[in-house]
Amino acid sequence: PVGKPVRIAYAGDIIGRKDYVDNAIRALPHIDKDLLDSLEIHLFGAKREQLRQQLGQDAALLQEYAHKVIFHGFMPQEQLRKALATMDYTMLFRPDLPYTRAGFANKFAESLAMGVPVIANITGDMAGYLRDGQEGIIAKSERPQDIALSFTRAISVAVQEHENMRKRAYEMARKSFWIENYKDDIEAFLCLLEDRR
Repeated sequence: PVGKPVRIAYAGDIIGRKDYVDNAIRALPHIDKDLLDSLEIHLFGAKREQLRQQLGQDAALLQEYAHKVIFHGFMPQEQLRKALATMDYTMLFRPDLPYTRAGFANKFAESLAMGVPVIANITGDMAGYLRDGQEGIIAKSERPQDIALSFTRAISVAVQEHENMRKRAYEMARKSFWIENYKDDIEAFLCLLEDRR
């Protein structure tokens, strides 16, 4: 939001490159320098050396943008939830591959449940829960240039608009993921099983 650094977070190990955190770093040179001053990327759990390896020939970007990419290391779950809740967005960039087409990542649902909007490219079933400008910002793809455009949009979001995104993210999670919403269906299913005995 305008007036303070926009903090975009990722939580989790990056071994195996399931999520393209490295492309978020590759996106930084594609962002206007004046806007880049208003951006911070916070990594929880990811290790600098792992990310350096994934960046390969682009590893120098970690040094160049060291003041923009903050590593927090591993945190206990409750401490991590509290830290993530203070972030402006979480990010999730994945390729369009078979493992991303079924469902979506838990971290996506958890972010919405904390009222933290998500910046992501659409994979799997995410389109039903992430609407552009509503619960977060949709990147066209996991490519660095498209991530840069989504970050640029995030930096430009007005304070009230961001607050509305937070509310809509939480409302979407409450409507879609709260187990209480399915209590009657579960009870009816269990009764049906009981009747069949």
